[in-house]
Amino acid sequence: MAARVFVSSTFFDLIDVRAEVELHLRSMHLEPIMSASPTSPMAPLEKDSIETCLTHVRQSDYVIVILSHRYGPSLKSAGFDDLSATHLEYREARNSAKPIRFYVRDRLEADYHTWRKNKKISGIKLPWVDDRDFGLFALIDEHKHLVAGGPNNWFDAFRHSIELKQLISRDFHAPSGRETIVSAVTSNSLPYLDITLDVQHNSRGLALNVVIKNIGNSPAFNLAFFKTDDPTNKGDPVPILAPGQTTGSAIITFRGTGSVRVFETELAVNYRLLGGHDVRELHRLFFEPQGVGWRSGTALTNKKFYLSSEEKLPFTIEDGPAPEMQSTEFSNIHNRPAFYDTAQRRPQSRRLADDSQLPPFTQLAVGARCPFAPRLQCPFGRWLLARLARCLLRLPGEQPRPDMVGHRL
Repeated sequence: MAARVFVSSTFFDLIDVRAEVELHLRSMHLEPIMSASPTSPMAPLEKDSIETCLTHVRQSDYVIVILSHRYGPSLKSAGFDDLSATHLEYREARNSAKPIRFYVRDRLEADYHTWRKNKKISGIKLPWVDDRDFGLFALIDEHKHLVAGGPNNWFDAFRHSIELKQLISRDFHAPSGRETIVSAVTSNSLPYLDITLDVQHNSRGLALNVVIKNIGNSPAFNLAFFKTDDPTNKGDPVPILAPGQTTGSAIITFRGTGSVRVFETELAVNYRLLGGHDVRELHRLFFEPQGVGWRSGTALTNKKFYLSSEEKLPFTIEDGPAPEMQSTEFSNIHNRPAFYDTAQRRPQSRRLADDSQLPPFTQLAVGARCPFAPRLQCPFGRWLLARLARCLLRLPGEQPRPDMVGHRL
C-alpha cells in the first residue's frame, strides 16, 4: 500500500499549488490525502469537517504543511482552540509523532524575519502578510522552536510551485523509492537478468564463460558482475544493457581444493535502474561433470534495492534454499517467471544430453570446436571421442587429477 501523505494548507490562496502537489505526489507513487479534492481518498466520516481532517492526520504516514499568505479563520467559536484549521492539523501531527515536512513561501519568510525584529511595534504593516494573518508567524515560531532531542524543526522556503515540487521530491525520495520499486515489480517494468554458463577447462583449472541477457522490459545501467569471494575476478562493465541485449562473454576462473564433484560459487551483479535506484543481485552458480560434458545452471538467491550506493531501501527479494542439482539446467526463478513450475517449486528446464543423447559432435566437451565432427558420426567415432574427452577431463569413472580435485571456493 502506498504511503499516505496528508497535505495541510489554506485552500483559496493555494488552490493551484494544491492541485499540482496532488498530481506530483501521485507521480511519485504516494497517496495524497487532501480535503476539498474530488480525487483524494479522504472520505467523509461521521464527524464534523475539522474532526474528519484530524482523524485523517492520525491515519497518515506523513504530513506536509504549506504556508503562503493566509492563516485561515479561528475555530474558537466552534469549540476548538483559538487556532486555524491548518494550525490545528499541525498540532495534531506533532501530538501523533507524524513526520512533518514544512514549506513556506519565500515572501512569507521575508515578512516573518521582519516581524520578529519589529513585533513589539503595534500596527506594523508588512508587504506580503496582512495583520489579520499574523497567526502564520506564531505557527512558524512554534515549528522552529528548538528542543534538544525534540522533533524536526526544519523548514524550506519556495518561490513557486516548481520549486516546491522539487523540494517534495527530495524530501520524499525514500518512501517514493520503495513505492516506485513495488510499482515496477507489479507492472513487470524491471530488468530481469538471465545468466548462462559455459564451463571450460584449461591448464589452470576451470573457467566459467558467463553471458548475461536482459529478458525484462527495462534497461539496466552500469552493469557489473564479479565473484563475491574475489571482486577482482570480474567481467567488463556494461554502460547500458537494453531489453533483449546480451553482454559479451566473460571468463570467470574457478580454482580450489577438496573432493566434491558438484562445484558451486556465487556471482554478484550490480546495476542501476531507470529511476536512479541501485540493485544488487546474488546468483549461485552450479556445475558438475555429466557424461562427456558439463551440467550447469544458476539461481537467484538475493535481490536488494538501494537509494544510493550505501542506503538500502526497505525492500528485498530473497529466495529460499536453492533446489538440489537434478538432471536439469537451473534458471533464475525471478528472471523467468513464465517458466516457473509452482507445483514443483523449481524452474522448468530441459534435460541435458547424456552420452547416448549427444547431438552431432560439432563441439568437444570442453566447448572447443571439433574440426573432425563430420567424420566422427559412426559408432566407433562416437566412442573414440567420448573416450578422449574422459581421458582429458577425468570425468566420472576416472581418478581425479591433483589440480582438478574439488575446485570449491
